[in-house]
Amino acid sequence: MHTRQAHSRKVRKVPIAKAAPDRVAIGRRIREIRGFDLTQAEFARILGIGQTQLSRYELGQSEVTLTVLLP
Repeated sequence: MHTRQAHSRKVRKVPIAKAAPDRVAIGRRIREIRGFDLTQAEFARILGIGQTQLSRYELGQSEVTLTVLLP
């Protein structure tokens, strides 16, 4: 009889719940900085990114990179 041995491996847990609120807070701050004077398209052009990506940042759906924040 041939049996298979189970291999155990460590699984790293990623703190997803903690990351999301941080992204949301950063997104809110980006929205505040943009203010009501600029559209997302205008502000995105200044940052050198697309309007869709800016929207994702503001909604906390994407993590903002330092290259965007510190041009």
